[in-house]
Amino acid sequence: MQIIRKRIAAVFCCAALAAGALPAAGLPALAAGSVRLTAAQGAAECAFCEWEPVAGASGYNVYADGRQLDSMLIRQYSGYFRADAVGLKAGSHTLKVVPLLNGQEDSASAAEQTVTVTAHDRSGFAFVNGSASGAYNDDGTLKSNAVVLYVTNDTKDSVKTDVITDSKGGKTTVTGIQNILTAYQKGTDSRPLDIRCIGNITDPAVLMDGDLLLKGSGASKRLSCGVTVEGIGKDTVFNGFGLRIANCSGVEVR
Repeated sequence: MQIIRKRIAAVFCCAALAAGALPAAGLPALAAGSVRLTAAQGAAECAFCEWEPVAGASGYNVYADGRQLDSMLIRQYSGYFRADAVGLKAGSHTLKVVPLLNGQEDSASAAEQTVTVTAHDRSGFAFVNGSASGAYNDDGTLKSNAVVLYVTNDTKDSVKTDVITDSKGGKTTVTGIQNILTAYQKGTDSRPLDIRCIGNITDPAVLMDGDLLLKGSGASKRLSCGVTVEGIGKDTVFNGFGLRIANCSGVEVR
C-alpha cells in the first residue's frame, strides 16, 4: 500500500522545467495584436506554452500538432496564459495558440512553436504483464478508451462520469471524485482512468479517513484497469488531504 499524506504537490508533467523554458528572445517577433509566446518547451511526454493576453480576445484555442487541446488545459494567471499538452510521444511537436475575437478564431494573429518532447524514464517500473502502467501507452500517448477526468477545486465535488457497475455493462452516473474512485473499486469497469488535477485543491466533500482512496476489492481482486493521477502544470497541490492506494496494480502518480 502506498500512502501520500497531507499537503502534497502532485508530480506534474511540465513543472520544474518552466525556469528553463524558451525565453521570448528565442521566439519569432510578431505584429502588435498577435499572440506573443513568452515560453514554450517540451518535457517528459508533455509540452507547455505561455503567452501574453491579446487585447480584445475572449479566449484562446490551443493545438498540438493540429489537435485541439481540452479547454481545461488552458489557464489564465496574473498577466499571462498557459496551456499544457499531455500524452505526447517523444519527438518534435508543434504548439499553436489562436485567439478568439468575436467568438471566431483569428488565425492571422496566431503563434506557433515547435518543441522537443522526451520519453519518461520507466526503468524500475513494476510492469504488469509487460504493459505500461496507468492510462497511457508505452510511448506516452493516452490509451484509446481511457476515461479522462479534470479535477479542480471547483469541480472536485461536481465532476461526473458514467461508470460500468455490473457484469452486463450497465452504467451508473457517479458524481464527485471519491465517489467515482469508489465505483471503480468494484472492478467491473475495465477502461483506463486518467485523473488530471489542476491548481490548489482543498478537501473534497467525500474522503476516506481524510484522504482520497484508490482501492481494489481485495488482495485477490486488485483494481487493474490502469489509473493515472497527474498534476497539470506547475502548481497542482492536494492541500490538506492525501492519496492512498491499496490493492491496485498498474497505477501511476505523476
